[in-house]
Amino acid sequence: MCSDPAGAAAAADPLSFVESAAPPALSLLVPGGTAEDGKLQAALQSLRQACGGTVATAELARRFALEDLVRSDWPERLPVRWP
Repeated sequence: MCSDPAGAAAAADPLSFVESAAPPALSLLVPGGTAEDGKLQAALQSLRQACGGTVATAELARRFALEDLVRSDWPERLPVRWP
């Protein structure tokens, strides 16, 4: 699930040309990014590097400003699955 060397998923995705090495998708819509875009790209890259493993729920919530959504019944770690 973390990689698709055959590219089957990419064939069905009209934006499949956007890769982690490509500029963020936002740059396809606006002339420039912001400092916040860089933070988001760094957070996404850290998730991609954890593909197949787990990440701390609290850290994930902090990086993506989701603290108000995480409840006490959530597990301490979440699996990372990258399409």
